[in-house]
Amino acid sequence: MNTNENQELNRKMFVTEYTEKNLRVTAAWTKFYAILSFIGVAIMLLIGVLLLIVANKTSSLPISHPFMEVKAIGFIYIVAGIIMLIPAILLYQFSKYTKKSLIDNNVATLEVGIAKMKGFWIFMGIISIISIISAFAVIIMTATDMITAVDTISQL
Repeated sequence: MNTNENQELNRKMFVTEYTEKNLRVTAAWTKFYAILSFIGVAIMLLIGVLLLIVANKTSSLPISHPFMEVKAIGFIYIVAGIIMLIPAILLYQFSKYTKKSLIDNNVATLEVGIAKMKGFWIFMGIISIISIISAFAVIIMTATDMITAVDTISQL
């Protein structure tokens, strides 16, 4: 066997029909969820931009309204939308590369797809850790504020 034949053998993919079926179904569902995620990101970005526009248009009105809070919420929506774009892209890429690997029968393409899925789960794990830490921080800040409020009320 010459080098070219050996390289070609190393690139061919050998999976059972059951595994191939599962990969096809998984690729289809991840593509569906990626598209839903892109729609969700677009909605978040649109809401964020609309909140910024409303806050800027109404900030000159002579009424007392928390326009800075509306701007902050608008920025939060935009940042969250941008952050959630990353897992949507990774899911879509997993779907695309996995489907292509099954069509081409190419293990290198499947490896790229699997790497995208790994990236998705790493990203989601980091987001989960940040969310848990943020939740504990909010709980601690709320408890501290409540204790301070109770102390203030008891001193009256």
